[in-house]
Amino acid sequence: MFLVPGSFSMDLIVTALKKIGSENSPGEIPVYLNNKFDLRQTQTAVVKDYQNLKIVYTGEAPMCAYTCSATAKCAPPPCSKGGISLKISMASGQTESGTEMTLYVGESKEAFKAMISLKDLENGVARLVVSADRPVPPPIPPTPIVPMCK
Repeated sequence: MFLVPGSFSMDLIVTALKKIGSENSPGEIPVYLNNKFDLRQTQTAVVKDYQNLKIVYTGEAPMCAYTCSATAKCAPPPCSKGGISLKISMASGQTESGTEMTLYVGESKEAFKAMISLKDLENGVARLVVSADRPVPPPIPPTPIVPMCK
């Protein structure tokens, strides 16, 4: 069998998809700290080197929020970039805690001591980066204390 540049073996593609599927839950995308990644609505990113922090793109946020008063003319503020709504969660033992946030292009917010930044939003695809000072170590299971003397 020969592989021509630009073509792929169907067996190779099926093997790769099975491997990807065995390492992650369906719909989950593995990502890593300080690396840009793209996320579409309803997709979940799992930050593998930050205790499997999960980020779910739940929807687009309004382009601009503004208020009108009786004395001021109603006009939107000058903005052209949109935003997204996210659900962020992290498991700790048997429990999972989470929070929700809205991010606009160019904005960063903290969740679980990690900064989540929305770098770009184009055609419903969000480009994000997760950063942290240091990865959160996995929980250490308790070990029994064994006496040294008899």
